[in-house]
Amino acid sequence: MTRISTNTLKSYEDNIERLRSAKYSNLEKITSALKISVDDIFLSPNSEKPKMMTSV
Repeated sequence: MTRISTNTLKSYEDNIERLRSAKYSNLEKITSALKISVDDIFLSPNSEKPKMMTSV
């Protein structure tokens, strides 16, 4: 789906610094697969978390 290795994805999950230093193109691939924006990953501490969407 993203053509990003499982090891790379795992490293982003395990180490926030690796995620912060990830290539922007990798972030775009990940967020596209998750149907979110890159901004959603990097919310500031005082940002409001997005509300969960529920199906009607």
